[in-house]
Amino acid sequence: MAAVAVPLLALAAAAVWHAQDGTRARAEDALLGQTRALALAVDREFDRAEALLDGLAASSALARGDLDAVEGELRAASAKFGDATISLVAADGRMALMTAWALGERRTGVRAPEAAQWVLASGRAEITDLFRGTATGAPAVAIGVPAFGPPHGSGQRAVAATLGLSLPQARLAAVLEAQRVPNMPGSVGTVLDRTGTIVARTQGGDGIVGQSARPEIWSRVSAAPEGILRGTTTREGIPAVIAFSHGPRSGYGYVLTTPEAMFEAPLRAALTRILGLGGLIAAAGIALAVLLARRTVAAFQRLIALITEGATPGPTGLREADDLAAAFATTLEARNQSERHRRLVVAELNHRVKNVLATVQAVVAQTLRNPRSADPARLAADLNGRLQALAWAHDLLTAASWEAADLDAVARAALAPWLGGTSAGSRVDLSCDLDSGRMGRLSPAQAQTLALALHELATNAAKHGALSTPDGRVAVTCREQLDGEMTLEWVESGGPAIAGMPTRRGFGTQLLERALARDLGTGAAVELRFEPDGLRAYVRFVPRNAVNPPR
Repeated sequence: MAAVAVPLLALAAAAVWHAQDGTRARAEDALLGQTRALALAVDREFDRAEALLDGLAASSALARGDLDAVEGELRAASAKFGDATISLVAADGRMALMTAWALGERRTGVRAPEAAQWVLASGRAEITDLFRGTATGAPAVAIGVPAFGPPHGSGQRAVAATLGLSLPQARLAAVLEAQRVPNMPGSVGTVLDRTGTIVARTQGGDGIVGQSARPEIWSRVSAAPEGILRGTTTREGIPAVIAFSHGPRSGYGYVLTTPEAMFEAPLRAALTRILGLGGLIAAAGIALAVLLARRTVAAFQRLIALITEGATPGPTGLREADDLAAAFATTLEARNQSERHRRLVVAELNHRVKNVLATVQAVVAQTLRNPRSADPARLAADLNGRLQALAWAHDLLTAASWEAADLDAVARAALAPWLGGTSAGSRVDLSCDLDSGRMGRLSPAQAQTLALALHELATNAAKHGALSTPDGRVAVTCREQLDGEMTLEWVESGGPAIAGMPTRRGFGTQLLERALARDLGTGAAVELRFEPDGLRAYVRFVPRNAVNPPR
């Protein structure tokens, strides 16, 4: 029992382990998908800010240089965007307006941040990394867009100013929290700017915002667009799995850190259940096997003692032992054996009579379906010949106690009218040089079908083929193949020329093409070739009653 139970438990554990690999892979893919969703959510915030600034850059008031009107538009836009700080930088790189200043305040000589200088130089929108605002002192991220002046004579437009919007770090942290990711206990979501500085975090963010990510993590995160990091730890030293991706718009890194234990817990629980339950089943099976073994040994010891003492064996307490004891009741066994033999003989005789009658019925039915059966004389001749062929096969099988018949004897019985005494006899050559002790032993069904088929071939040859002319000949050859198969070849020559495949299928053709291959057994094959110089028939089959077939 243990020899069976232990491998089964090992197999079940391996199956659980394999299934856990698939579950883990799906969980990691889900984490990676969450980082992509987070990246899109934060980048969407940058896109909204850029769209707002693009609208302000197209302002007609800005094109006229009406700073008072522009200031009104900036303050209205700031109110709609959660009181974000919006600024206007002139083409000379100095601050012109800022919503953090007092209404109507104009400061001179205030140099714009470096990010605004990048926009003036590049003429395209820019997103900054995390910085501390000069007006508020709070950590923030800014986005700047260019405002173009009228086109020159060449059609190009120069950057006349830049518009910037400062997003407070708290706003990005709120976006991170709103995504409700990750959904696994103990997991932490983090947003990193392009330098690896922590912008927002779902847990403990207030204390580490503005700090740099650990170098061993950032070096791997910054080296690929997205991926899964295994074998890492959290800041607290807990083994973890990290999924990361980068925002397509901002290039920021979005990281989800999940404790390794969250992946291993289902595996440990499943293995515990399987091994615990399997151990109980194995222990119960071993105990039952021990009880059965003791009972079996005791029963057979009782049986041996009874037989040794010469007494009639009685009940031993075990059914198998009682059955063995009954085998020694020779008188009863002999009577039962005689009765069984009688019933077997009656059943076998009934089976064989039914088979013969079924064959006769099939031959008669097929003969009657032939269009030539309208001629009573022709019908009587055809039917008599076919039934005579079955009778010859029956005589052979009766002589062999209906166990097996030699192929050579079957062929000679079926072709007897053409092998001796008649004018056609000398023109049929039969060669079946077989070792009948090993091969060539046909089952009753094979012998009957083959005898009927040879009779039909000879009859057709005498009516329409080689034996219908004085110079025609037929060669019949039986061969034994190395693989244990038998082949029988029928070749006609010297008869009337054959124009081709006959359009009508008579009894003989149907017998050869259908019934013969079927009744000769699995793998049997029959091929008829209507060649110009005469019919050629090839039969291949395995004798069902072959004795000691060659290896």
